[in-house]
Amino acid sequence: AEPVLLVEHLGTVRGDDGAARAVQADASPGAQIRRRIAALADRLDASLADPYAAFARSESKGLRPMGPDGLWTFVGHRLAAEALFDVLKDKPALRGPLATGKDD
Repeated sequence: AEPVLLVEHLGTVRGDDGAARAVQADASPGAQIRRRIAALADRLDASLADPYAAFARSESKGLRPMGPDGLWTFVGHRLAAEALFDVLKDKPALRGPLATGKDD
């Protein structure tokens, strides 16, 4: 079976006020982490489900995939599920029931 990596969390950083904040995907630390995960997926010959690109698109539409605490909101969970589905739907072992929505 081919492995699938899901980018779940990019980590947290401490601000000047000492509060923990989520690493943003488009900020330098987040971009570095995403590049490393992509390189690992490539080295493992694994598919990569990375919802952070969808997060950025949704933010441009006024949606909030992440709360101020860095945790995913219901929008973020939905986008992550869609990113994972997009990867899994093309896997031969899952193509039948997953692609058709039928159990037969």
